[in-house]
Amino acid sequence: MSLKGSEQYHFKIKIETLSPIIIGSGEEYEPYNFAIDRQEKRLYFFGDLYPLLQKGLIFPYIFSTSGPSAPWRIHFELQRQLPRIKEEALYSVEVTDGIISEHIRFERRFQENQLKAKFEIKRHIRKQAKKKGKYTWWPYIPGSSLKGAIMTALQAQYFRKFGAEEWWKMFGETKRGLSPTERLGKCLKISDSRPIKEVPTAEVGFGVSVPRFRYEPNGNSMPVYLEVVKKGYWQSTLRIAPAGECLGDQGREIKGAQLLEISNLVKSVNDHYVPLLKQQLNGGNVLVKFFEKVPPDRPKEKYLREFLPWALNPNNRKFIERKMVDYTPEYLAKEFVDRAKKELKRVETDNKLKKGSFKMLLRVGQHSQSRAVTIPEIRAIEIRRKRERNYWSDNETTFWGYHGRKERENLFPFGWVICTITPI
Repeated sequence: MSLKGSEQYHFKIKIETLSPIIIGSGEEYEPYNFAIDRQEKRLYFFGDLYPLLQKGLIFPYIFSTSGPSAPWRIHFELQRQLPRIKEEALYSVEVTDGIISEHIRFERRFQENQLKAKFEIKRHIRKQAKKKGKYTWWPYIPGSSLKGAIMTALQAQYFRKFGAEEWWKMFGETKRGLSPTERLGKCLKISDSRPIKEVPTAEVGFGVSVPRFRYEPNGNSMPVYLEVVKKGYWQSTLRIAPAGECLGDQGREIKGAQLLEISNLVKSVNDHYVPLLKQQLNGGNVLVKFFEKVPPDRPKEKYLREFLPWALNPNNRKFIERKMVDYTPEYLAKEFVDRAKKELKRVETDNKLKKGSFKMLLRVGQHSQSRAVTIPEIRAIEIRRKRERNYWSDNETTFWGYHGRKERENLFPFGWVICTITPI
């Protein structure tokens, strides 16, 4: 498809969930700021309780206790007063039967003075927006999350086209490499998404991990409570610097700017993410590399200085290769598998037919798996093991999925979205 004028550089992105997504806000639903209506199956989030105090809907005495049980004393007072205070909630979100069962269990343990575990629920990021004259808090996808997912795929393409040394200058080293104003990412701008059609459907359920390979003893970890968007439609805008305007400090075009041409960008993204989804759907035999040498520890301050140079050195990437069976398809919900196969066909056929728009597959947010956020050629994933030495591989050994209960079957993977890109 040939685009003319500004059509080459300014695009509208329509985003649709293919599977549940969670983009963390760094905050949680905690007992002292929410209550659950078990009949309606909804969680009501209040945030700051001061307005309720001012209106006399709750009373100061509930804040007089201290210790581990204090948040729960506040929580059950909110539960008791819920019919009176529902309208004061900032927003509400659906909860699954499994979460209601957990809530009942925690209440029973509180009454028996045996409550030790925390009941904290990871929150999806939200922003305030106006709908029909009323302000509400809608789940959304930040532009930074979309750009990060796209840039991972572009980095992989850049690495293959220009080699490790040039990739290292562009994306790795900051002290001896290029300044931020000389880097490719400055020429790509994506806005925060805003909901279209309807309010995105959010739900509180469980994140469950299972082993991808049967030998892995640590694949089953404790389920986590989290809020996901199960169904949502958003719109965002994509701006690419026009040809000849993706310039660095010296006025020269930034190396690799041609990768940002929209058809190249879409191809790079789909080349990165489509094989990952196909592997997830098909499973089967996988050649897995286990590295003989152990990389240096990689806290954030050492990542660029020590870990990436280690990964780029071919002498350090000596490995043992084993054929293993990926059992992920056995855990997946049939509903997801059927829809994902249809969407994969559309991604491949629509781009070939050149209908005036492009389709792009992305994976965003938490629990999107290590292979989605790393470059195959320098991938080294640390596999943590209980009571044993950690080891390194080019494949993650666990699969994280979403379920309304704590079950380890009929799972939905996290983070898959379909993007339709059209010129503005």
